[in-house]
Amino acid sequence: MLDGSGGWRDQLPHAGVEIVSSPPADLAVGPAGATGAAAAARTPAIILEGRTRASVPGYATRRFVLLPSLEDPFLVIPLDRQRVAAYALKTWLFPTSLAGAARRWLGVRLPGPALTLSRRAQIAVLTRGAAQPLLVAEAAKRFDFGPQPDWFVVCGQGDVLARGLFVVFGAGQRQPEWIVKFARVPDYSEPFERDEAALSMVARVGGAASAHAPRLLGRFTVAGHHAAVETAAAGSRLSGVLQSRAPRAEKLRVLEAVAAWIVQVGVETSGGRASAAVEVERLRAETIPTRGDVDPGISDRLDQLPAVLQHNDLGGWNVVVDRAAGFTAVDWESARSQGLPLWDLWYFLAHTLVQLDGFDGDPVDGFRRLFRGEAPSSALLFRWTREAAQARDLPAETLGPLATLCWLHHSRSGGARAVALEGRGGEAKSWPAARFIDVWLADPALGASWSRWQR
Repeated sequence: MLDGSGGWRDQLPHAGVEIVSSPPADLAVGPAGATGAAAAARTPAIILEGRTRASVPGYATRRFVLLPSLEDPFLVIPLDRQRVAAYALKTWLFPTSLAGAARRWLGVRLPGPALTLSRRAQIAVLTRGAAQPLLVAEAAKRFDFGPQPDWFVVCGQGDVLARGLFVVFGAGQRQPEWIVKFARVPDYSEPFERDEAALSMVARVGGAASAHAPRLLGRFTVAGHHAAVETAAAGSRLSGVLQSRAPRAEKLRVLEAVAAWIVQVGVETSGGRASAAVEVERLRAETIPTRGDVDPGISDRLDQLPAVLQHNDLGGWNVVVDRAAGFTAVDWESARSQGLPLWDLWYFLAHTLVQLDGFDGDPVDGFRRLFRGEAPSSALLFRWTREAAQARDLPAETLGPLATLCWLHHSRSGGARAVALEGRGGEAKSWPAARFIDVWLADPALGASWSRWQR
């Protein structure tokens, strides 16, 4: 660590990187002005923070822009690959102001100059000869990415267990072909194992489910870090589209398409009568007892319902939309082969309709208003609830208990995350869905007797 690089000291150990006080080392990190000290370190690789045009003899240099900031980056975009930069700016940034939209428009058309002239944070990565990141190089070797693939990085968000992505392009291509998911901490294999099992299950199911899911090409481990390669879902995250300046009708068209797909998957994967009994028994044993204000008898009759394939984390952040309003559901690691009907639909609409309505208060209050029938999109929620219930012939009296158990189930994800984080550093982030159950049980219009969907 060169003088002025103190910000790295706390985080590198979490990534399994040892900090040494004297040579030899594999990497030197420091501020942009430390090129002389970096050259003297003679490490195989150097990372310099900040804008610099200086070069170090014997090293190849690549420069990157970090958005939105150096301290909390979300995207790492190469300055020397304009088509890659243009794609990243077009599909991952969604400004809400006219000035921001103008900057994005300019960035998409002239990404190199626009990013260079912007005030955004930059880093320079120097290597002895042209080199790929270790994870990309290993994936390219195993899965035949062709010569000199290009890429940008989507950084993990939330906590240290959130995985990062290399979005990888074949040489000269304008659309990505592969996604390399990687763990940011060593020896963390669980989400990759779940992804593999889920995507294998989806492939076996076929039909509508597999038509809108990526294909897993394989998994690998390098330097103690687990990674997986999937086919790329080209396009923009739906959560970004919903916060953009796109017309409401355009957003609604995508929402309706995804809702219809969820209903179709439920119909195609619906088991026979009482096939949900195993999942209901799990809820009785593990979930219902965690809340003293939930009647233990709430699950009565639910074990007679049909089970369905359930994504189990189908927020707008896990739906990628392309220009033709086609879409791909990604990140299937939490999927269940025998989940409960309507759960994916409610979870999806609870998040996306609040965004569609432009509600800018507490998302939990937006959720409450939506399910009470007081939001602009409540009628849409109720219509899709009726359609899905009719498609599976669900008794009306089961929907209130089904919804209650849905929100109770999702309220427990934070606890499971906290357990996974033990010994790895950091705290589990609190997501709004973890608090849905509190307002659901407290509001007389909601809860196990919820019937406003019948309006």
